[in-house]
Amino acid sequence: MNKYIYHHSPDSGAHWANCAKHRAPCIIIRAIAPPYSEIFYDITHLRHDLETVSENIRTMVAAYHQFLRIPATLTDEYRQQHYYFTFPVLSEHAEYIAAQLYDYLNHMHKPSWQP
Repeated sequence: MNKYIYHHSPDSGAHWANCAKHRAPCIIIRAIAPPYSEIFYDITHLRHDLETVSENIRTMVAAYHQFLRIPATLTDEYRQQHYYFTFPVLSEHAEYIAAQLYDYLNHMHKPSWQP
């Protein structure tokens, strides 16, 4: 199973359905203004506390934005979301971050000894 898919892919609908069927995070990468991409994740079909997950991701992404000096003119709009399910990244990092996000979301409530 793919950990993420691109928004423009003709398989994006099937990808979401497959993620829902397997109770896995659905992550979609979408190109926005160069050199940035947007990552969207959907965990509504998982048994996670959406508020807690959203705040955890918001904190991690804020550190990423600060470290890489992503301009506030880009990030401010995203920070206003109640649930932080969409955020911008540098396009060159999008696939890596999407894959890591999938692993984080997929394993966050499993016991530490479980793979």
